[in-house]
Amino acid sequence: MNKNKSSLFTKKELFFYVKALILFKGGSSYLARIFSRKLQQMRSKKEKKRQTKLLHFIKLFFTYLFKYNVVFIRGIKFSIKGRLNGSLRKKKWIFSKGKNSLHQLDTKMDFFFCSSQTSYGSFGIKIWINYGKI
Repeated sequence: MNKNKSSLFTKKELFFYVKALILFKGGSSYLARIFSRKLQQMRSKKEKKRQTKLLHFIKLFFTYLFKYNVVFIRGIKFSIKGRLNGSLRKKKWIFSKGKNSLHQLDTKMDFFFCSSQTSYGSFGIKIWINYGKI
């Protein structure tokens, strides 16, 4: 299956995720559920470092989507809040690219929130995708 020990996703999975984002305009719920499921799979203490790799992958994935404009988006914002890497206090990790104005009513924004339960506690995942003017 083309999956290295260091990679979190196979090439087929990545291609499928990008293809699904192109077909469905409700991509924020789809992406939030994927990343929530990946966080839930990281339950052991050995996989603490994999959470950092997941955050790095999310940053690269959204940078790719925005740079090559595969999905025709104008902006992305991704937020995870919770006990990242098994820390004692909760942390907030935010990645934003492009324009994400929540004050304008004439832009089409797609938002989704979901939570994920792990052995360290719960995570809240929020995704905003700006598709531009209506």
